[in-house]
Amino acid sequence: MGEKNLTIYQRVLGPDHFETRLLKLYLCSGYASLGEFATVVALMQPLVDSTAKSKSPPNDFTMMTQLNLANAQRDLGHYEIAEALYHEVKAAAPVASGDARAVALVGERFACQLTVLRGKFPEGVGERQEGQFAPADPRTSACRMDLAGLLLRRGATTEAEAILRPLVDARERDAGLDALPTLATLDALGVDLGLEGRWAEAETTLRLSGEHWRTVEPGGWREAMNRIALGWVLYAKGHRADAVPLLDAGYTMVENPAKLSPGERVIRSVLVARIAEVYGEDGNFAASNRWHALGSR
Repeated sequence: MGEKNLTIYQRVLGPDHFETRLLKLYLCSGYASLGEFATVVALMQPLVDSTAKSKSPPNDFTMMTQLNLANAQRDLGHYEIAEALYHEVKAAAPVASGDARAVALVGERFACQLTVLRGKFPEGVGERQEGQFAPADPRTSACRMDLAGLLLRRGATTEAEAILRPLVDARERDAGLDALPTLATLDALGVDLGLEGRWAEAETTLRLSGEHWRTVEPGGWREAMNRIALGWVLYAKGHRADAVPLLDAGYTMVENPAKLSPGERVIRSVLVARIAEVYGEDGNFAASNRWHALGSR
């Protein structure tokens, strides 16, 4: 429907009309959620190019266009192109009109995620960003999740738990237990508890979110992430017969990380490494190598 509307908008209003450009931004969100980043680039690159040619003063809309393009390039693995676009957004913010400051802060967050994907750990970005948005702003919660994921990857589980527990409570209070952000935070907490060796608490947490994933997003990759997390916990507890079906069912869904956000990819990388580890400790080296190979994707 969005593509049909875009055809109409381009014919009636023209390709450079604000409503046409806005519709392209909405379409990009949909394509990005499907992992179709090349399509996002095809939509956004002409908008960025036309803005550059017109030499119009930057505004929050043109900055968001650059961010959409940068994120797609990042998720295609074109890190240097993405980094250059993030720098352009940051440079434009002081002279741009509209809500440019907020867009620049979101861009800083994305640039931080890019650094994490490169295997580096930027200091202080998460804490600094939390102070830029109001406590109830969804972007504050998103920054906290980014920081928690970074801490999990570092093995700083106590610090991650200190972020995740109050975040679960806040998201459940504001959006309910069946909301995607709440369940994603519960899953992250379950992984954190598993990393601390608190297997019973981890299992309870992951089973709770798993019950709701089956209603909210059945058969999706987020449910698959929950399955492999629970499978890892059960395997570590010695419940092999219950664990293996969960791990096998989730494997194909998390095999390609293209649809995952950078923060979710960090969680995936932690899980994949731990699953390979428990299989190896059990002497199942074929399964261990199979999961270990996912870590390079």
